[in-house]
Amino acid sequence: MNKKLSMSKLKHFKRPFQVFWHSSGQIYYTKGVRNWVNETTGNYYLIDDIAFIVLPRLLTENEDWFYLLEILVNSNQSMFIMISDSKGNICLKSPIHFANFSILKKPIKLYLCSSNKHYCLMLPNEC
Repeated sequence: MNKKLSMSKLKHFKRPFQVFWHSSGQIYYTKGVRNWVNETTGNYYLIDDIAFIVLPRLLTENEDWFYLLEILVNSNQSMFIMISDSKGNICLKSPIHFANFSILKKPIKLYLCSSNKHYCLMLPNEC
C-alpha cells in the first residue's frame, strides 16, 4: 500500500465515539487508529504487535497510566516503536523488522492510556 502519511491527514479523527476491542483482551483502540492503521497504511499487524509484544513487555518493566508511542520508519523500511511514559522517560524501544509505511520525516505518535485495567490506543487528537 505504502501511501504518504502525515499528521495533518490524521487530524480529522476527533474524540473517540467508537472503540474496538483487540483479541488480546488487554487493549482497545479507537476508530481513528483502526482507520489509520488498516485503511491508510495497510499495516494490519501493527496493533497486534503492540498488543501481544510491546504492551506485555512494557507493563512488566513499567507502571504508568499514560504512554507516548512514536513510530519511526527508516530508509530500509525497518521500523521501531519508541515508548515514553507520562514523565517523558523512554521506557522501551521495540523493533519491527518490516513496515509497509512510507519513509517518515517525523514519527507518527499514538497515545496508550490506562482505563479501568485496560489500555486504550488512540491518536493524539482523539483525547
